[in-house]
Amino acid sequence: MTIYPAAQLVGEWLLALIALATGLALGLLTPWGLFRYWWITIKLAIVVILTGAVLIVLVPALGATADAVAGPAPRLLGDGERLPLLIASAAASTLLVLALALAVFKPGWRLRASGRAGERSSSGF
Repeated sequence: MTIYPAAQLVGEWLLALIALATGLALGLLTPWGLFRYWWITIKLAIVVILTGAVLIVLVPALGATADAVAGPAPRLLGDGERLPLLIASAAASTLLVLALALAVFKPGWRLRASGRAGERSSSGF
């Protein structure tokens, strides 16, 4: 089984930090802003949670799995070793679907009122 050593290499810090960096860059460099809309802030929180999950749960679990199946005496994984991988994968998939839904539907909830809203309220509307 060569999938676990390959997954360990790919799942390292690089991909997790690139995802976080590109999310921050897109939030800062687009007209949507980073903390202007709720859906962007929620997506940022999802990326931070997924980055933490990858670095704290997934990378060590993949490393242990790679050692177990590719070591000098390969063995099958027990339920205790497979469960963190299953939970992390299910949680990550759920959060990614939520982030995708937010990106597609872009709800109009705002964190802060724009300058135009303040002008309307002062004019009596």
